Amino acid sequence: MLWLFQRTAFGEPKAEFAGASHDDHGHGDHGHGHDAHAHDDHSSDIHDVSVAEWIAWTPFLLAIVVFGVYPQLMFKIIDPAVQVALKAFGG
Repeated sequence: MLWLFQRTAFGEPKAEFAGASHDDHGHGDHGHGHDAHAHDDHSSDIHDVSVAEWIAWTPFLLAIVVFGVYPQLMFKIIDPAVQVALKAFGG
């Protein structure tokens, strides 16, 4: 399940970011030392969540918190539909 979530939520990394570690900046060996790129920090190239993603996910996150703290609110909303379904199936 976690693998499925990772693939659907985050997708496959771009080729330029795949396998790149802190020491390997993806530049290959250009004949210069590691300190040549000390000023060039690539962490600003990768953003965890964009503004559009925050806008899309915020209602879900708020619903998770609200229904987690006060689940009776959700039960009040879905109870009439559950009662109708139970009556339809003889319950």
